[in-house]
Amino acid sequence: LNADGSVRDEDDAQGGDKADGEVEGNYQLNGVLVVGEVTYTLAGERSSESEIDETEEELKIRAFLEADPNNYVEMTQEVSEEENEREIEYVYRVYNNNILVEETAIKFENEQEDGKAETEFELEFIKGDSVGKYKVEKEIENGNTKINVKYDIDGKVGDFTVAKIISADATTYEYTFTDNSKKVYTYNN
Repeated sequence: LNADGSVRDEDDAQGGDKADGEVEGNYQLNGVLVVGEVTYTLAGERSSESEIDETEEELKIRAFLEADPNNYVEMTQEVSEEENEREIEYVYRVYNNNILVEETAIKFENEQEDGKAETEFELEFIKGDSVGKYKVEKEIENGNTKINVKYDIDGKVGDFTVAKIISADATTYEYTFTDNSKKVYTYNN
């Protein structure tokens, strides 16, 4: 980082072969982060690759105290875009004495095709002995929405579905659980 807070890219590679429509870039990121009275060293890299119908980018950053480089935080961001699809993933890791003690990964995916929109969200975490994963899928078709939720928290597994159905005079939410039991809520429009 520059003294004014802006990011300084140090190009460590040239662009790819542009004749076939592909462009690549790789950059090293180095700087400092000041939080209150504490100054952290930042080191990382950024890469990008694009073709005519697809783009991918990745950013990795590690922050640590110069006097204690065995305790650090890493952040990774990956973005991928195609014609009708976009995917973003963030991963945060905390290390203590070079041992992973905490990790959180978040992933978003959006896709639109033939009048149908799908969104997927995943959250995975590790903290101490606790491990968990949530997966949420949302689908919209013909104005109706369906959401499916699955989870696994420390071995406790479950899922449920929510359907939102809109008619001329009412909106209905139908919850279906793992045991196939249902709860239905209807609201007049």
